[in-house]
Amino acid sequence: MKACWRWIAGLCAVTSVAVHAAALGTEDFGDEPLAAPNYAEWPRILPLLNQPGRVYHSWVNGNEHFYYKGDTEALNNALAGFAATDAEVHEVILRPTAGIVKSFHGKEVAFDWLVHIQGGLSKHLGADSPVFDRFPTLTVFLGDMDIELDEISVPEGVALLDVTAMRERYLTGLADADKETRGYAAMFLAELDRDRAESAKAIASLLEDPDDWVRCMAASALGRMGKAAEPCLPALRAGSENTANSERARTTCTEAASAIEKAAPPSPESIARQDALNGRIQQFVKDHGAKNPAEPPLSTSG
Repeated sequence: MKACWRWIAGLCAVTSVAVHAAALGTEDFGDEPLAAPNYAEWPRILPLLNQPGRVYHSWVNGNEHFYYKGDTEALNNALAGFAATDAEVHEVILRPTAGIVKSFHGKEVAFDWLVHIQGGLSKHLGADSPVFDRFPTLTVFLGDMDIELDEISVPEGVALLDVTAMRERYLTGLADADKETRGYAAMFLAELDRDRAESAKAIASLLEDPDDWVRCMAASALGRMGKAAEPCLPALRAGSENTANSERARTTCTEAASAIEKAAPPSPESIARQDALNGRIQQFVKDHGAKNPAEPPLSTSG
């Protein structure tokens, strides 16, 4: 969707063997070492970022994602490196889905975990908001089964978060006084809960937000959710006809409704596997919570 390209460029990563400019940022493929001066703000983070197995890296106005492919041993090495950084907060998010990211030009890249750093021009977003990452954050995607959940070694000082904890943050963000927090919370929640109708309905409440940009973000988010957002079609169609909306917002509502209508439903088997894995993740987080209590809600992986 054209209306949501700024968000896509800011949150997604990209691929191609050489670094090149794309719209609002740059991307590269492979694990060629990164330069230390670019990461002076985060002492001791370079060994983590330069770990073997990096398959993709994107930068958009300081919003930076590093994607890695590897086994449980490689992840445990990354977690140890992550815990050794000098950040005040070390949050690791465990997701029950497979890691797939699209480059600026639509190439799909599979990965098992990612590190997110928000700096540069993007750092002004939500300085006091729980929806944006204030510190480097590591997210593990377990859906491909490359990582053995029960063999993950959780270093001291690392706080684990599951989908439920992240959902609560985003739902809170939908009602925030700051419009950027509301708009991005809709996008983050749609990415987290692509198959959850309850989350789609929560996002749809922003189709009546007083800010036109937020209404556009909400419509774009719903368009990414496919059949889960089907109950929101009447609200999207109303938005496409609402003269109080800008032309951009009306167009975004129309395109979102079309995307939802064309989307294929997820298979019951895939939903069942994801739910089962999520239950295991929740228990894993519970078992390690006493050792590493959660830090204040300061981040999200986007």
